[in-house]
This record gives sequence, structure tokens and C-alpha cells, in this order.
Amino acid sequence: MLTLHTYHIRLHLNRPIIFTTYPGFYLRNALVKALTVHCQEPGRLKDQKVLSCFGCSRAGNCLYRKLNLPVEKPEGIPGPMPFSLDVSGLHTGKYQSGILQFSLSLYGRAGHYLPLFTAAFESVGREYGLGEQGQAGQFSLAGCEKVAETNIFDLFDSKPRECTEVTLTFSHLKLPPARMEAVQHLPFTYLHQQLQGRIQSLSTAFGGEVGRLPLLSISPAQAESIRQTEYFTLCNYQYTGTGMGHWFLSGQVKYQGDLIPWLNWLEAGSLLGVGRFTSYGFGIYTIGK
Repeated sequence: MLTLHTYHIRLHLNRPIIFTTYPGFYLRNALVKALTVHCQEPGRLKDQKVLSCFGCSRAGNCLYRKLNLPVEKPEGIPGPMPFSLDVSGLHTGKYQSGILQFSLSLYGRAGHYLPLFTAAFESVGREYGLGEQGQAGQFSLAGCEKVAETNIFDLFDSKPRECTEVTLTFSHLKLPPARMEAVQHLPFTYLHQQLQGRIQSLSTAFGGEVGRLPLLSISPAQAESIRQTEYFTLCNYQYTGTGMGHWFLSGQVKYQGDLIPWLNWLEAGSLLGVGRFTSYGFGIYTIGK
């Protein structure tokens, strides 16, 4: 069962936090840094990045590897990570004091490891800090409240509503470079392919019920019958940790046609996100008529 567990995380600031770029970058990278303490690699120094799991004799029982957390030199294509952040309520700039709030979602069996994630946030505040000029003792964990639990497979078991038109609104959609360099275009066949791949990967890694997924293919005739209109623009956030700029799509795409067979996939994607950098909070969209 692939269940989406969503929590509101509240941090109490003891010192100012400055986000000079998208807050999700800082939160996700700080969280992963704190989670490296669960790596079983012999001889790895504290705070050292995990280079590779290849050949590690302890990889079979390593929680870090089990959760598909990032390594510098991955073997093949990295698996999906078990969490995503929703920082839509945060902004670039300075937080002087008070409470900082965002959402954390854990997928499937990763929900059992919530204490591991809350302990990681506590460790970030106590030992590392967050944002530019982060420092020890910068914040403490003020609360973690579960706000939703959604069985993704229930979406596929439900009867889709009658629908001939949907509008998807994206704020940050990150696609492969070749897609980003082309005219901002999101074909329905490509979106569906990405959604199926993501949900199937999450189900395999953290759900255990891949057989229940109603995988669908889109025939050329079906693809031709779906019309689309796009209103995308490019927006850029500078990730100062590496000095690299990342381009994202924001805007809307409207699909028109017989969408009923794929509507449940679109509903699931609105909860899980699509594209790259989903763990940072990118790729989430809303669905409207």
C-alpha cells in the first residue's frame, strides 16, 4: 500500500534564518546531511558526504541505503527518495524570529521512520543551522502534527468523474535539460509517462503493491485526440550551494479531450509531484477545469 503521510513541521527560531534562494534547497540538503549519521559505511567521518554504497559490506542492513538517500556516485539511476517538502508558505529573505512552518510528506513504509526525520530536524537546528550563515543552536523543533494520510491506490480504485477538460497549474516544474531548452511544451503523453514512472518507482520502493497499478498506454489516435494549450514561463532560482542556476517552468497547461481514463493518474500526480527535484518540493500542481 502506497500511503502518503503528510505532517506540518514547526521550527522555533532562536536566531535569524536567511534564505538567499529557494528555501526548499536549504531544508532538503540540511535534512539529508543530518540523515547521513545512519550510513553504515566503515570509516566515514562525521558530516562527510556518502560517496557510494557499491561494495559496502553493510549496505544490506543500512537504513540510509534502504531509504534511497543520495550518494555522490550512484550505481545506475538513483531510486526515488522517500520524502518531499512543501515550502510554498516560505519565501526568500530573512526570518528574524518566531515560528517557521512547512510540510513534510513521507511515502509508504517510510512513514514508520518519522522519528528519524524529526530527530534529523532537531539535529540541524542544534548542530548545523539553516540558510546562509547557519549556525548551531539556530532553531528547535516546536512541533510535528500529522495532517493527512492518503492511500494513493484508493485514487485508482475510485470511479473517475466525467471530464473533457483540465487545467494543470505548476509553480516549479523541473524537466530534463533537453526539455527545458526547447519551447516550453508538456505533451500529455510525456506527462503521463512521467507520472506512471514516478508512481511505479515509489510503489516498488516503499509501497509493495505494484501489481495493483492500472498501467495504461496511450495510442497514437488517443494522443492525437487530446488538444492542449500552454501558458508556461521560465523562472530561475540560484542554488548558491553549488553556484549553479536551475531553470523551472511555471504556468498552466490545458488539456481537452477524453481524459477520463487518465484522470486518476493526474489526481495522484497532484499529490506526489512530477519531474525532477520533487524532494525539494518541486513538480506539485493543482487541477482545475
